[in-house]
Amino acid sequence: MKKIIFTLFIIHCTLIIANAQTGWFWQNPVPQGHDLNSVKFINENTGWVVGEYGTIMKSTNKGINWTKQISTTTNNLYSIYIIDELKSLIVGDNGTILSTTNGGINWNAYPNIFNSNLRSVYFVNALVGFVAGENGTILKTTNGGNNWYLQNSNTTNSLYSIYFKDSLTGWAAGDGGIILKTISGGNNWFTQQIVVGTFSSISFSNDLTGFIIGNYYGKFCKTTDGGNSWNDSLWLPELYDFHSIIFLNSQTGWIVGDYGTILKSSDDGNSWITQTSNTISPLYSVYFININSGWAVGKYGTILYTTNGGVNWNSDYSVTTNTLYSSHFINANTGWAVGYGNYTGTIVKTTNGGISWNQQNSGTTQILYGVYFTDELNGWAVGLDCAIFNTTNGGISWNSQLFLGTTYFWSTFFINNQTGWAVGGWGRIYKTTNGGTNWFSQTTGTSLVICSAFFINPLLGWAAGESGTILKTTNGGDNWDVQISPLTNSFYSVYFTDSLTGIMVGTQGKILKTTNGGLNWNIQFSGVTTRLQSVCLQNSMLGWAVGDTGTIIKTTNGGINWISQISGTSRKLFSVNFANENTGWIVGLSGTILKTTSGGITYVSRLSSKIPEKFMLYQNYPNPFNPVTKIKFEVPLSKGGLKGVVSLKIFDIIGREVAILVNEQLAPGTYSIDWNASQYSSGIYFYQLRTGDFVATKKLILLK
Repeated sequence: MKKIIFTLFIIHCTLIIANAQTGWFWQNPVPQGHDLNSVKFINENTGWVVGEYGTIMKSTNKGINWTKQISTTTNNLYSIYIIDELKSLIVGDNGTILSTTNGGINWNAYPNIFNSNLRSVYFVNALVGFVAGENGTILKTTNGGNNWYLQNSNTTNSLYSIYFKDSLTGWAAGDGGIILKTISGGNNWFTQQIVVGTFSSISFSNDLTGFIIGNYYGKFCKTTDGGNSWNDSLWLPELYDFHSIIFLNSQTGWIVGDYGTILKSSDDGNSWITQTSNTISPLYSVYFININSGWAVGKYGTILYTTNGGVNWNSDYSVTTNTLYSSHFINANTGWAVGYGNYTGTIVKTTNGGISWNQQNSGTTQILYGVYFTDELNGWAVGLDCAIFNTTNGGISWNSQLFLGTTYFWSTFFINNQTGWAVGGWGRIYKTTNGGTNWFSQTTGTSLVICSAFFINPLLGWAAGESGTILKTTNGGDNWDVQISPLTNSFYSVYFTDSLTGIMVGTQGKILKTTNGGLNWNIQFSGVTTRLQSVCLQNSMLGWAVGDTGTIIKTTNGGINWISQISGTSRKLFSVNFANENTGWIVGLSGTILKTTSGGITYVSRLSSKIPEKFMLYQNYPNPFNPVTKIKFEVPLSKGGLKGVVSLKIFDIIGREVAILVNEQLAPGTYSIDWNASQYSSGIYFYQLRTGDFVATKKLILLK
């Protein structure tokens, strides 16, 4: 058997450094909204969860609170195994293997020489461990993960779970209902059984009795002879897909799956009872440390915990996991977001800047796409079937104002409590001049979808939409005139700062700007190719745009340059609002609410206050990298002892500025900052440190 061996390559990442601050942070779901795929605890207090977008979190108080740890990857992570309080390993997409020997303060990344997505990790003892993944991948280590070698599984089926009874005897299961077994520590693997369905989790209650569950409407397999044979004609009481199983002893075990399903057995799997989870989110992993203390995690960052064996399951409070399409803030404290989920039009409100959000009763089953408030009391929401809803008490109650029963309204805009517009499908624009008591149709001359409208005053406004549609009115919409677009892309959001200056954003990262009221629209370079869903401007120079795959871009010079910001998510982002130049919110898929109090800037971390002798820019590490690299630099005492303004910027191969990492006054010391290039394509980039007369430039290579 051919062995492929690689050795540990360490990437050091520190969890918390003084003065570090994230530009955008989660407000909903809490503590964060990425899918969580695996949970493990070493004792009743200390445990980890891992998941989507490189998420790693640790708890030291029974899962009541969680602290994010730095993983150096945005790959999805699927499985964690805790060897002891200090040492753990994690596996994930694209051959990702991470290791810590200090409780997660640092996570060390192995080189991704195995390109398969790795789905499960299991250790027999501190030295001997196995990993299973897609395309039949099985890896083994005999020295605690310092070296790994590839085993021959004799299958190309993807393997989602691996389990060992001892250092010799183990099983792996996965696609096509395949069950593999080894009695030689993986030197030889043979197919033990093939069953209809896909298997996702293996657990043994004792040396003889084991279970395999998966994605085939509640079907599961059981062995009572140590895995020599499996009974594949068993069914669970719920006909859902199940993802994780754990047995603590010969009697007691739990299973979790879709629709928030939790099952418990107290008779070695002969019968199962359904426990109340209080969630409908799919659950992907379950773990118990004893018969009372357990945890389950899943989609949208769901974390449940129990202290009584599942009689009661508790969760962190998330106001919603329904998709939010639009938001509007009237000041830095009060705002609303609307969307849809579970066959209900969703409305949430905050009065404390998003520290807490509360559900409001929309009274509708319609999807809500747009929301606008003119003050703390008066607001409107629009959505599917050209429905319009109004509140005059801040959302305590919502009343229907219009229902056409066909197509939809995409957004709404009000200039005051009386005058507003709703725009949407089939080129529709409706207007009210009495707060929505009556709505009347305006003639647009197009049947294309209109996605967004913006008015400077009751007379002057613009609308943008499908296939490059741009309309302008100078009489409140009595007449809409077509403006010439240089592009045929669809545009989803338009924003004007005055009667002359406006920006719109749309598909393929396209941005148009006008400085003459729309007489001419000019193409701007956004630096991204993802669909941009929303734009918000604070003035003619400062603005943000957001879109698919967690895209956030910012301009400080009227769009001459758009610089990507780190969103910390790959979710679709649908709406951005800023109350001032620093404080803003973004809403999106699966209940995502992000907030910044720094204009989206991620502050640099100060490693040491010892005063260096001179400026120094170090080579980034690692290099090449994917997608996160660390840049370290030193700042000496400036002339006169004052803090100097330091900038650290990223440029592409043709010299375009693509990211600003630092642009602030810094006291003397040694600094470090991470650049997350997940939104950029592979290639050569340059990073430049500039302050006063000092300029230093170095090359870095992004290799995906």
